[in-house]
Amino acid sequence: MNELLWTEEDTVFDEKMDAQHRDLFKMIGVFSLAVAGKLEDQLNNLFKFLERYVEYHFTAEEELMRQYNYPGLQSHVIQHQALRNKVHLEYEDFLRDKNISPDLVEFLQSWLKDHIKGSDRQYGEFIRDLRNSTNDEDLGK
Repeated sequence: MNELLWTEEDTVFDEKMDAQHRDLFKMIGVFSLAVAGKLEDQLNNLFKFLERYVEYHFTAEEELMRQYNYPGLQSHVIQHQALRNKVHLEYEDFLRDKNISPDLVEFLQSWLKDHIKGSDRQYGEFIRDLRNSTNDEDLGK
């Protein structure tokens, strides 16, 4: 798969979340290079970092959705948990076998891009619209 690049089409209308998504895109790119080069030491550190960053990002994103009472929160949390589990299981497999599934990078790229353009975009539009309606009320419109 080609390099994963964040574009304006990937915005969720929240600068903090967009910045974290850009970081995830970059991280998956570095991970991809390490997998291609079979750089075992780097892969171990990257797996650990990826697990921690995914947890950090998902926690922040879920908190944002809670703050705005996003109605799709529960299904979003389930999607996040599925990726957390996948990354963790792949890391455990790597620690045991020092092997990485050749499809893992493509899976991560596809999952991230599809998730952002689908589920994340939905919460982003919901929150953006809520913020805009609140701003309109504050301005007396």
